[in-house]
Amino acid sequence: MMRWLLTLLVALSTAFLVSCSSGGRTTGAPPSEVETEVNLDVRGHQYYMLGQYDSASAILQRMLKLDPENKIALKDLGSMHFQLAMMDTDKKSPARLQHLRTSRQYYAKLEGLGEHELELYDRLCETSLALGDDKGFLTYAKMSVDQYPFDRQYFNLGLAYYDLGDYESAIKIEKEAIARFENSSYMSSFYRQLGRAYMKVDRDQTAERTLEQGLQIVNQRLLENTSPEEIRRLMDDKIGILVSLKHIYKTYHKDDKQKEAERELLEAGYKAQE
Repeated sequence: MMRWLLTLLVALSTAFLVSCSSGGRTTGAPPSEVETEVNLDVRGHQYYMLGQYDSASAILQRMLKLDPENKIALKDLGSMHFQLAMMDTDKKSPARLQHLRTSRQYYAKLEGLGEHELELYDRLCETSLALGDDKGFLTYAKMSVDQYPFDRQYFNLGLAYYDLGDYESAIKIEKEAIARFENSSYMSSFYRQLGRAYMKVDRDQTAERTLEQGLQIVNQRLLENTSPEEIRRLMDDKIGILVSLKHIYKTYHKDDKQKEAERELLEAGYKAQE
């Protein structure tokens, strides 16, 4: 009798251990739908991180079929298509434009699901700008400023208003940015955009003063220790400011100032295109 009870206890214990080690499933049973989705999350993201985009896309699309609101899949697909667009050096390439549109669709879906990350708004602005969608750019630039009222977001919003031809709103935003961000690395960009907007509304004298002040800021910043990225932006601002000033000087026959602007443009590596 005792030997029979001992044998039964050993059998029950063995069955219990086997059950625990297999997650409570019998050997050979198919994985649950929940486990399948978890495995797809991991595999899809891993393929994406390894740059195996075809495999990643297939798995991530499968995830969306299981759950159309899967934020992991939406984010990875949006980022993947954005990267593929940036890898295409032909800005007018149909493939590049399609990747940009697809990327924006995924990011827009994420935003609609309540995601408000800074990178998400950056991508929505960048894709809209690259697609030449001025209204879309303005829409997402406004959203970005509402969520993240920082200098770079103000830079985008001012540019969006300018590109859409709303110069009065551009002027308002640039003046607000100048007042709010005294030490911003975008200060010369604010002055550049503000001066250009003044020119569009026929306020050339104000534009001239604004652009000359922006040029002083650029030259001062270039003397400081700055990063390569900031130097590139400063040089871009400098050339843009000088081109606008040259136009004003030529219009009002300020010959000496025009010659000085032309000299500085040559030093900056800009070749005039008359």
